[in-house]
Amino acid sequence: FGGTLVMTNGVNAPYFWGGNVANDLATLTNWDTNERCASIHAFKNYLIALDITKSGTRFPYMVKWSHSAVPGSLPDSWDETDVVKDAGEQDLAETPDLIIDALPLGDSLVIYKERSAYSMRFIGQPFIFQFQRMPGEYGMLAKGCGAVIPKGHVLLSNGDVILNDGQNMTSIANGTVRRYIFNNIDTTNYKRAFVTTNPQRNEVLVCFPFNGSSYCDKAAVWNWETGAWSLRDLANVTYGSAGLIDFDIARTWATDLEDWSDDSTTWNENEYSPNETRLLLTSTSSILAFDVGSTDSGNPFDGVLERIGMSFDDPVGNKLVRSVYPVIDATGDTTVNIQVGSSMFADQSITWNPPVPFTVGKDIKVDSFVTGRFLALRLTGSNAYRLRSLSMDVVPAGAF
Repeated sequence: FGGTLVMTNGVNAPYFWGGNVANDLATLTNWDTNERCASIHAFKNYLIALDITKSGTRFPYMVKWSHSAVPGSLPDSWDETDVVKDAGEQDLAETPDLIIDALPLGDSLVIYKERSAYSMRFIGQPFIFQFQRMPGEYGMLAKGCGAVIPKGHVLLSNGDVILNDGQNMTSIANGTVRRYIFNNIDTTNYKRAFVTTNPQRNEVLVCFPFNGSSYCDKAAVWNWETGAWSLRDLANVTYGSAGLIDFDIARTWATDLEDWSDDSTTWNENEYSPNETRLLLTSTSSILAFDVGSTDSGNPFDGVLERIGMSFDDPVGNKLVRSVYPVIDATGDTTVNIQVGSSMFADQSITWNPPVPFTVGKDIKVDSFVTGRFLALRLTGSNAYRLRSLSMDVVPAGAF
């Protein structure tokens, strides 16, 4: 808020920190120390607190705002009874669901409840703010389950992933993605899910704990330019946020431990440029830079590219796959394993052939004979590569 970090844990009164490492956190200036809030946000020249507790009594529908602050300073009052101040309170009790969190959208602050959303807009004296119910029955699953992108807000809601563009709330998750998230999200720790962005790739990460996990170990990744979805494994992360990193790192021959043939970085490249937004993910023991380097915390990881249910416009007839011709860009003698599979019915599990290695720069195809009505293809590899195109040698094999 104007260069000052303001935070709350919901248990104590909110804190602030001015950035001087010689000073500790201090209780937020002019805040009633008998009050608590579940979350707090900066909006215009105001601080906005949500889900208020007063002297032990919780008001889960309440929005509380400060007096307008001089830029660079903290608000000098939170007293809603002072008629010469802008501070005030408003209960959003039209719907019975509880307030969860808020995100800025253009000239408004959108306050998300469990199954609804309200637009908060500055109108000045005497009411200061106007609150308006937004269309749709969507809200936010838990705190942090929303992210701002150029097209609006992406929300992990109850049973869906939603894009709020300020006018409409529309589902962006196809049936397969939606079922994968909500059939597998851990029912005990689901409130540890969160949504964040990777601006470098135009991606939104919907991070959630898989069944049996305490922290987020899976991410459904949506590209807001192409609309494509993919899945990503995570290292039990607790939260993520994107921003500029002012980090001076010197890369020398001695500190670059990758082999010449395996190194995918560019000469004299600075992976932590202060001019480029980067995504950081936190775990219980470390802070992780996302999409930096080609390893996962120093360990190689396998990327999986898969397509299933290919009928080639003939769901009745059998097809015989004889060969696969991939066009792949990669360094050195990179090997990509290619598997072909099939099933006789669309809802039947796939029978996969053993993987066949394809060496970039040496091979032009892999042979793998599979017959079925619905074909499947899977590529796996632990080194960085780019699939330019792919063709398959497929011939009809009769109806039975």
